[in-house]
Amino acid sequence: MISVALLGQALGHAEVLLKRGSDWRYFKGSQTPGDWRAADFDDSAWPSGAAPFRYGDGQGGTVLADMPRRYSTVYLRRTFEARNVSRFSVLDLLVNFDDGFLVWINGKLVTGANPPRSAASQLASGTHESGQFEPFEIRDPGFFLKNGTNTIVVQGFNLSLTSSDFLIDVELVGILKDAFPPSLVDFSPKPGQLDQLNRVTLQFSEPVRGIDGSELRLNGEPSIAIDGEGAEWTFQFEDADYGEVVLTWEADHGIEDFGRPANAFVPTSAELGRYRVVDDVPPILSEIVPPPGATVRGLKRLRLFFDEPINDLRVEDIRINGQAPKSVTGFSAGPWEVVFEKISTGKVNVAWPGAHGITDRAAKPNAFAGSGWSYTVNPNHWPGSVVINEFVATNQTGLRDEDGQAVDWIELQNTGRNPVNLGGWALTDDKGRPGRWIFPNVELGAGEFLVVFASGKNRRVVGEPLHTNFKLSSAGGYVGLSSPELPRKTVDKIFGYPEQRGNISYGLSATDERVYFIRPTPGAENGAGSFKNILRRPKFSRKRGFFTEPFELELSSRDDGAVIRYTTDHSAPTTDNGQLYEAPIRVTKSTVIRAAAFRRGSWPSRTATHSFVLGDSEAVTSLPMVS
Repeated sequence: MISVALLGQALGHAEVLLKRGSDWRYFKGSQTPGDWRAADFDDSAWPSGAAPFRYGDGQGGTVLADMPRRYSTVYLRRTFEARNVSRFSVLDLLVNFDDGFLVWINGKLVTGANPPRSAASQLASGTHESGQFEPFEIRDPGFFLKNGTNTIVVQGFNLSLTSSDFLIDVELVGILKDAFPPSLVDFSPKPGQLDQLNRVTLQFSEPVRGIDGSELRLNGEPSIAIDGEGAEWTFQFEDADYGEVVLTWEADHGIEDFGRPANAFVPTSAELGRYRVVDDVPPILSEIVPPPGATVRGLKRLRLFFDEPINDLRVEDIRINGQAPKSVTGFSAGPWEVVFEKISTGKVNVAWPGAHGITDRAAKPNAFAGSGWSYTVNPNHWPGSVVINEFVATNQTGLRDEDGQAVDWIELQNTGRNPVNLGGWALTDDKGRPGRWIFPNVELGAGEFLVVFASGKNRRVVGEPLHTNFKLSSAGGYVGLSSPELPRKTVDKIFGYPEQRGNISYGLSATDERVYFIRPTPGAENGAGSFKNILRRPKFSRKRGFFTEPFELELSSRDDGAVIRYTTDHSAPTTDNGQLYEAPIRVTKSTVIRAAAFRRGSWPSRTATHSFVLGDSEAVTSLPMVS
């Protein structure tokens, strides 16, 4: 007995009764050789050969070189041994074939594919390509299978006498009865007290199927995701609320093993486990702006974020150089704004008095136990020479992020002589929100570049690719970089950047001008091949539509020095295609005019397309225009 995996199904106990590639007695020809399916038929005069029986396809076996144009069917016979056949629930016949077949065991037809459409025909009724063994389940083997010697016969059919190929090979596998249903042998976490519950892993006694996530419920709610295979499955839930939590089985679950027939999993109880989820972890500060230890040019405000909602933060709960601030505003986990008299120079210490009342919102509140920090205020401090060196707002086939996606990106460069810690610095696409996306504690060395993906994915893990929480607009917009002070001070910005095109970057040239680059260079010096402008579409003097009389059409460009080229054959105008516009175009018949602007040193405009239909039919003039 062996264990086999049948074409992607779960591992199960089985016994191979007849191997693929076995030797068979075979007969060529379209004339049926008597009662050849009978067990006592004398096939001793038939030649013997190994499967597959083939031509034009496959490898090895017995090549039927004379089959094309002479005969369309092959008859195969052999015996196999079976013992204790009551052990088998079903048989699997695995067949590699081109184009059709029928199979009999002990004289009983058990399965087939693409058989002839009539008893008089010897041609397959459909086409099928060989190349892999496909399973055909044979049920109720006890009606035809016997202990001891059994006879199997196969008739293979080709699609036509002129077919380019033919192949037949079979393997017979007995699937043993499985009388034992799956059971749950382990699960985690174990019932009891936890500080968080959002994941449960089950270990079954054997591989199971029928799991879709609804089988377990946490306080009556189904899982939000599942992961696993075989005998181990993990259910992901929303974080359980604090308090008593019950994990139960769904009554109508469909969990079963891979037996044939399958055995259903039956829980020993509707309830799997009880938990008590408690919050015994005190709140901490997850983010502080400006970051602790920073040197700033002035200080009159702090912005604080906690890792969980807190009950309150009052002026008496925090001290700035030993003094209470002027005001504290905020809610939940933050942001909390702490405002105090402006400090223009010197050391600034932030501390929490021992009697503060800051706690989380647990049933048994946990007190905040944060420590203090300090700043240095130096009005002559320069935070660093960091510039927005280059960006791409329409990345189609260029730089890809760690997810394999081509997303927009912003490149910074430290043009100074000293490294800059970007912790607390911020990028934004909104002038009114300078701190929209805040950098984690990353250092940018002198002369180094840093690429931040403008993907909207908001990833801020040190040592991994950074992603802003916003995307860039290809129509034009704003990009700003600010240092950690509050209020923030802009270090570099591109205000009102122009229209962007696919896979073209916008950045600083060698003369510190903002220009377009044909070849973006993320993480490196900006290259050559730059141009200053993207031209705007030409303007048409007439709107697209229906006209009853011929007219003069004028084209114009809003960009000085630009020339216009146009086409009337639906093709796109280029520097090498179309006519140069020099005078008004006389439109005397229905015409589609496509025009674009060109200028040396600038990127061509997008193509403008207008359709003009001439005719006096009221029915025609009532139709809508689509270009």
